[in-house]
Amino acid sequence: MKKIVKVIVIMLASFLLFGCENGKTFDEGNFKITLGSEFKKDEVIVYEYAYSSYTTRVLVNKDSFDDLSIHNLDENSTLEEYAEVIKKANSYHTNTFTKRNDYIYYSYTDGDYFYIAAVKKGKDAFWIVNFVCEKDKSSIYKEDFLKYSDSIEV
Repeated sequence: MKKIVKVIVIMLASFLLFGCENGKTFDEGNFKITLGSEFKKDEVIVYEYAYSSYTTRVLVNKDSFDDLSIHNLDENSTLEEYAEVIKKANSYHTNTFTKRNDYIYYSYTDGDYFYIAAVKKGKDAFWIVNFVCEKDKSSIYKEDFLKYSDSIEV
């Protein structure tokens, strides 16, 4: 009996140490996000920051208020106004923006890929964070993408 209890205690300790990982936080100074532990930082020239796992990517863009003045956007503009500019510039075909916590998001497909774009306003810029996976895996990752979006700090 003592042997069984010992095995159970070891199994529980192993689960607590290794099985309950909360994820990995990436802190870039002006941008912070918590993703799954499988993610690593990536380099993609056209993005401010990028992270990837085996099956998903996270692509981060920052648009300063100064740069957005050509679109008549500034620090007084709303998330929805910024999202409309991004949507038009990239030909996204969605009319549905969903408010969640302190950001909005929308989803779209492009070819074989599914995206959730989280849009958040910072002190000096708007941020758009695209979460990407294969289209046929969207139901697997959608909730994770929203959980990751909830962790964004700018």
